[in-house]
Amino acid sequence: MRYMFERVTPESVGIPSSQVTAMMTELKNAGIALHSCMFVRHGKVFAEGYADYFNADSKHRMYSTSKSYASMAVGALIGDGLVSLDDTVEDMFPEMILPETDERIKKTKLRNMLTMRGPFWKCAYSGRVGMDWSHDFFSKTTDLREPGVDFYYDTSCSYMLCVLVEKLTGKNFLDYLKEKALLKMGYSEDAWCVNSPEGHAWGGSGVICTTEDTAKFAYLVMHDGAFGGEQLLPADYVREAKMPLADTTVEGNDQINGKGYGYQIWCSKHTDGTDGFAFLGMGDQSTIAIPKHDLLFVTTADDQGFEPNEDFHSDMVHNNKGRRIIFNAFDKYIMPYIKDEPLPENAMAYENMREVLSKLKIPTQNGKCYEPIMDEINGKTYKAKTEGANWGDFSLSFANNMGTLKFTAERGEKEILFGIKENILFQLNEPQYSGKAIRHPNGVGYRALGSAAWIDGHTLVIRVQVIDDYFGNMRLTFDFSDKDNVKVSGRKTAEWFLDEYVMSELEYRS
Repeated sequence: MRYMFERVTPESVGIPSSQVTAMMTELKNAGIALHSCMFVRHGKVFAEGYADYFNADSKHRMYSTSKSYASMAVGALIGDGLVSLDDTVEDMFPEMILPETDERIKKTKLRNMLTMRGPFWKCAYSGRVGMDWSHDFFSKTTDLREPGVDFYYDTSCSYMLCVLVEKLTGKNFLDYLKEKALLKMGYSEDAWCVNSPEGHAWGGSGVICTTEDTAKFAYLVMHDGAFGGEQLLPADYVREAKMPLADTTVEGNDQINGKGYGYQIWCSKHTDGTDGFAFLGMGDQSTIAIPKHDLLFVTTADDQGFEPNEDFHSDMVHNNKGRRIIFNAFDKYIMPYIKDEPLPENAMAYENMREVLSKLKIPTQNGKCYEPIMDEINGKTYKAKTEGANWGDFSLSFANNMGTLKFTAERGEKEILFGIKENILFQLNEPQYSGKAIRHPNGVGYRALGSAAWIDGHTLVIRVQVIDDYFGNMRLTFDFSDKDNVKVSGRKTAEWFLDEYVMSELEYRS
């Protein structure tokens, strides 16, 4: 049976249940699109929750949290004597050097790659079709700089760390790390990683695992690579990986930005002055680690393009980033209340906390459920008036608090389902979207949630949230100010997909 962290009450590990409730209420009120969360202290889970369509066994894309996994795989390489921090790119990849490879790329050291002080000012690869990310790394001739100097968050180097692990071990970095450490902690055997176009594991962004898997990984890093009385990863490397080795003041100033960067790990300093570290992934895959208190907090979410609820007001919000709200709420509601000794059990507060965590909901589109114009446009077909419009025609149908958007495009007839201020699960029929590897189609499209609402008497907004191996979201806006001549706009926040839905006030007529 797979090892699981013990489940206990917050009070038994020195934290009031009521404070967990207060924090989760803050995140809900803000409109954070939380998919799961887990609190761990002393290797025991004292609170966890999963939104609709997710559970404890769900494998979730961790995005750039993957970089921290890649770092620990490199640490294992170093522990095995296969590579050193001062090895250069030319030392590590002599067979990949091209005639045009710049000297700055060749002399970049492994430690430079780990600390985001590589040879580029801009990522070497992109989402274009037909790419080879390894080749791109060695052939790039623009946006180059001296390595080992300034911090620049570049996933190109993170990716090449994974290529290095695979070259030296014959295993992808996640499988190697499982073998060396993670499986001994009860990590999911079927956790996996999205591949690059040419087939290497994409450790910059692709790890897909459970929430508890990442909590276990963070616990291992927090304890310098030791677990269960066994040193699974080199202690010196793991300890150094959490130190502020690169200056990140260019990133700004909050609990994370400006506090330094280690080996693919963010350093943190919380509002009470406590030091920590964090794994951070796009969309608010966030792991907050406080070694002083032996405390972890892990979230999965999709807050790409986050906009807080209109009625959310907090003195803890300095901008509209979901991550800032999460960190601030943790500092406000959890950090001041941590005790070294167990607290008296509080059954009522504990049950209230469990109730709140059992009702996590993925946010829906805000607005009104009904406007009279719905009856006039129900089932009506609108044809493109703008030349080159994304859709040839479309129609909207409403029934029983649900709706259907149908439209025709060059890639065929499409359909989006949505609830009125409720999420409806459907399959986004875009089979050309990436599957197990980037730009290798999965053939079926992605699972998605659709919701819609009227933001005024004539404007309908459909919100689509993709919740598959890839996460992203979009909003489609229909302006029926003139119900016979409609303006349609679309915007998206997603990496390398949903581009077909981006449009700016295209006109359609009935």
